Amino acid sequence: HADLQHQVQDLLDARVAKHQADWGTVVIEDVATGHILVIADSNSKEPDNANPQKVHAVQDTFEPGSVGKLITIGAALNQGTITPTSVFQVPYSLNLPDAGGPITDFHEHDGEALTATGVLAESSNTGTVLIGQTMTDDQRYSMMRAFGFGQETGIELPGESAGLLRSSDDWQGRDRYVTMFGQAYAITAVQEASALATIANGGVRISPHIVKSWTNTDGTVEVPQGTQPVQVLEATTASQLLTMMESVVEDDLGTAAASKVPGYRVGVKTGT
Repeated sequence: HADLQHQVQDLLDARVAKHQADWGTVVIEDVATGHILVIADSNSKEPDNANPQKVHAVQDTFEPGSVGKLITIGAALNQGTITPTSVFQVPYSLNLPDAGGPITDFHEHDGEALTATGVLAESSNTGTVLIGQTMTDDQRYSMMRAFGFGQETGIELPGESAGLLRSSDDWQGRDRYVTMFGQAYAITAVQEASALATIANGGVRISPHIVKSWTNTDGTVEVPQGTQPVQVLEATTASQLLTMMESVVEDDLGTAAASKVPGYRVGVKTGT
């Protein structure tokens, strides 16, 4: 793990420098166990008990942006309101009565017929709204909570943020639409990694942790008691969603062509 942490740290620092970012973080989680293999924070220094360092991955929040589309599409698959091949007529711009202005896609385009998989692959905001409108706000909010948003993960690090997620009763006007594609709420990098791991783990969320076990002075080994795993998505839903995430990499118009790894099937969701 130390080697992996070191390698990732070097790559992260180089990327943060290249983009002149304020900070960056990388979290790698074992999807089957919830064990965190890497938490790399940019500009980390040698550990010093006299000067504790901030851990961006658990203390800082951000809007997940398009990564949040996974939650909307996962919820719709789970509710049975769509299938991966459901077709939507997707415009460049949607004018919704209470949205306080148009909701548009990142790139201008003519109206197009896209499957739900195509909406995810091309990361269409308007297409995601059409999918989100097949459910109630409460159904979507319940899924966001089930994925662990708006609550601490319980990871064994100080100062963890629960993130920012208002209940669906408090969403106003534009909120109900932009929450469908990852805006108007905020999560930590560890929460985001946990959500992706949940999809990859057959829809079962396991609380992320960094401590595998400890040895007492008498030589006995103790394993921490994690929270009970939660079945967030049905196994078939999680499998469908994971396959759809491969289209983000493989589709000609997918947003993550750069993520291809020769010899591996890769499932991705890009976010801004």
